[in-house]
Amino acid sequence: MVLGTGRMAGQRALTGGSHPDVSDLLIAGRDVDRAQQVANRSGGRAVHIEDAFSNAPDVAIVATATAAHPELIRQAISHGVPILCEKPISESLPESRELVSAAEQTGIPVHVGFQRRFDPGMRAVRRAVTEGTLGRLYHLRIAAHDAEPGDEHYIASSGSMFRDMHVHDFDLVRWLTGEEVVEVDAVGTVRGHERYARHGDVDVTALRLTTDSGLPVLVTGSRHNPAGYEVRLEALGSGASLGAGNATAVAPKPLDPGAEHHSHPRFEGFLDRFATAFELETHAFLDALARGDAPPTPAEASLAALQVAVAAERSWQDGTRALVADREA
Repeated sequence: MVLGTGRMAGQRALTGGSHPDVSDLLIAGRDVDRAQQVANRSGGRAVHIEDAFSNAPDVAIVATATAAHPELIRQAISHGVPILCEKPISESLPESRELVSAAEQTGIPVHVGFQRRFDPGMRAVRRAVTEGTLGRLYHLRIAAHDAEPGDEHYIASSGSMFRDMHVHDFDLVRWLTGEEVVEVDAVGTVRGHERYARHGDVDVTALRLTTDSGLPVLVTGSRHNPAGYEVRLEALGSGASLGAGNATAVAPKPLDPGAEHHSHPRFEGFLDRFATAFELETHAFLDALARGDAPPTPAEASLAALQVAVAAERSWQDGTRALVADREA
């Protein structure tokens, strides 16, 4: 069962419905007509969200607006239904801790949607890190750029750029390195789109993260990129350097004499850039359930990434380095 009727719900409905073990796909929404539209595209059937769990689903995919995530997770846990929830499980640290504790105490699997972990290029970089191909890791660089800025309605409810966009980067660092981020130094400003300023947010960022081994990580972000939606990762080590994402976007034009410029299709957003990753993630979650394995990305990952995001906000607001250990109560 997919809870939600927006873009993410539609994506999860298509990828979940394509899994060979899925025989009956429910789309649950407050607007049943919109739910039916998603169902028509994915081969499912629509129900009202208030009747969702009375249909005794085997799995719940929570793809609603973020504000609804905590209550839907609680409902699923109370019905004993395994959950895939889009990030974050909650925008609040205390509530995130509560939900992680509930999942651990009940044993109900809760997977959080950090689809970059399933991107083939990024998985290849992680294998190189874990298998030692890169040698001793010197640093990571991550660039995350939206194609176009969000509309006012989205900005008002999305949380800060650190919680909404960079939380994916914070999870990526933990997953790639197996280390925790302990310190954040973040700057952010509005360079072109004043509607972000109206909601106390920024449209351009630069961050330096430090992990518990002392590894420096550089992260940049923007809410607008004329080349299209883009996420790039570069890892430099004592044995080799590797990158992911560079061949799947319109790369900046090099000005070096004789350098070639290779143009690639423009991505309009994360849904097309990470289409393969979303499918692999959804199927990996369902396969893990079938085997009785733990969820590939446990709910704790959402809490850990949010802790870094909160520290990044504090660093940006105070103009100082922030320790992730100094966490919101």
